[in-house]
This record gives sequence, C-alpha cells and structure tokens, in this order.
Amino acid sequence: MPRVSAYIPAFNHEGFVEKAIESVLGQTFPDLELIICDDASTDGTLSVIESVTDTRIRSLKNECNMGASFTAMRCLESASGEFIAPLSSDDIWHPEKLARQIPLLEENANLAAVFTPPRFIGDTGEELDPVPEDFAELFPSKNRTSPEWLRQFFEEGNCLCLPSALIRATAYRESGGFDPRLEQLPDLDLWIRLARTNDFHILEERLVDFRLHSDHANASFPRPEISSRVTAEMSHILHHYLEGAGLASLGIEQSTPAIARLRLAERAWEIGTDYHRLFAIQTILGADLAGLSQDELTDFTFASRKILSEVEKVWVGGRIKFHEASGKLRNEKPRMEETSSPWLSKLRGQFKRTGKTGQGT
Repeated sequence: MPRVSAYIPAFNHEGFVEKAIESVLGQTFPDLELIICDDASTDGTLSVIESVTDTRIRSLKNECNMGASFTAMRCLESASGEFIAPLSSDDIWHPEKLARQIPLLEENANLAAVFTPPRFIGDTGEELDPVPEDFAELFPSKNRTSPEWLRQFFEEGNCLCLPSALIRATAYRESGGFDPRLEQLPDLDLWIRLARTNDFHILEERLVDFRLHSDHANASFPRPEISSRVTAEMSHILHHYLEGAGLASLGIEQSTPAIARLRLAERAWEIGTDYHRLFAIQTILGADLAGLSQDELTDFTFASRKILSEVEKVWVGGRIKFHEASGKLRNEKPRMEETSSPWLSKLRGQFKRTGKTGQGT
C-alpha cells in the first residue's frame, strides 16, 4: 500500500498535464500512487495522460464533463494511501514537496493537513513578477490556531492553496470529503469542516508552482460570469458556522440558538460582501423563535428589523443602478414596499408561530 495517494482531475490541459504528472512521479519521496481522471476533455489531454507509462499511475475518464469536485471524488474512491495530495492538471510540484510535508503529519497527530505557499507562474512556466493583484496576498504563510483559521475563513474566505496540500486521509473521510455540488469553492468548504476538529500547518517554502493563465482561464480567477455562483456557494458554506466550533471561533454565545443566529447574522452583515449579506438574511429568516422570552424576542425583532431595513436600501439601490446601467431607468423606480414585503412577511409568520406579535411592521 503506498503512503501517498496523489490525484489529478484533468480537463483541457493538453499543454500542461504532462509536466504536472512528471512533477508527481519525480518526487524525492517515491512511495506513492497517482490517480488521474480526465473529465471528458475536448482536446488531447487524455492522449497525453495515456502516453505516460509508470506502474504507479492509474488512469480514469469521465464519459461527460462532471466538474472538478466530482472528478476529485472519483479519484479518491480508490485511493489507498495514508495521505492524499491534490494537484491541478496545469500546476507543478517541486521535487521535495512530499518529503518536506510527510514528517510533520507523522509527528503531529492533531494535524489534518500541511500546506505551502505557491510560486506563481505563467503560461510558459515563467515566474510572475509582479503577481497579479488578485492573487498577491491570497495565500498567506502565517500559521494559526483552528479557531483563528475558522474566523479567517468566515471573514475573508479561502486562503489555503489546494494543490499545495497534503491531507491525512482519515481526517478527509471523517469530514465527509469534497461536496460535488460546489464548483467554485469545494476546497474552502472542506477546510472549514476539517478546521472544526483539526489543525493545519503551513511551511515557509514555496513548493508548488501555481499557474495563472494569461486568458484568465483559471477556475479561481475572478470573473463576472462566476460571481453569482461564488455568492451562492459562499452563502451555503457559511452555514457551517451556525453551531459549535463555528460560533465559538467568532466568540458568539450559544445558549439560545435564535439569538446566536442573530449575532452571527449581524457579524456577517457588517462584513458587507454580497454573500455575507445573503447569508445574514438566510440566517435571520431561518431562526426558530419558539421559546424565546419576551426580552429575547424584542432583542431579535429590533436587531433583525435593522438589518432588513438595510436590505430594502441595498435592494432598491441595486435595482436603480441596474436600470441606469441598462438605460431603462426612465421614471420608474421600484417601490420600497414591493421589495421589502417578502422578508417582512416571513418575519410576521415567525411571530405568528410563536403566538406573539411583531409591532410596527
């Protein structure tokens, strides 16, 4: 049984996948298997994969394009190693990567994963200098405690480099593994679930080359067409913070679930990104108000109304801005009552279920 199961989900990278494969097979720590799954590439990626001969390689292919998360999960179904190591089909490991990471996992049972900062390269393998602004500060090298990681993920999003990771297989499986429904942020979702009960460590050395394509083809590159998907996935992922270690990492008292939800929603709303604010609305409207004391219900109602009144302003402003941009504003402005009624109706329904009335709505 190999100590490490490396895997590569590959899609339309015929010009890069061979170097990715070679970087795995060329590790100074040789006790590994490499599982590669082609995700129905439309170029010559599969042919390149099949041209590399090594007994440590197992090659799979999807009949139709299923996305990176599903493809990664398919690779890992048959992984037998004590540790698992992801690599993108256009990225490159440095030869000593695994050899530097394995001792840390062997000596520290509390660690679920070891990461490294990346070196950013371009299409032809040249080191990028300067690094594009969106990526320059994305992957910090500072180590943190588990609660600090959870707080970082909640406030800032992902900051760990997936192709740099070496993950303890037992921790991965106990966490539930990748969620195939997530296309943009399956790694962040996994890091949050792992950090609830485990620690991470980041080495100082840059031991992976992370390729940034000149045509912005990276799945993680910020583009308008993926912004809605990122917002939807992030608002879903933040639901991990509704109890236990997530709330504790943010210093939120957990004795009353509805009030804990309210405090979490307030924190998210203050951060102010689209996905934090969507999550805040979902969190308030998902609260069960049954059993709250009158004082608690008053607190919840007052604070939630404050957030929902801000929703009205943001929603109206957003619609006006959209109409202006499209040249269709004219004299037709959306009325606040129309935009606010769904949320306020939901709140009224909550008050009715508790047998109490929200005044002044």
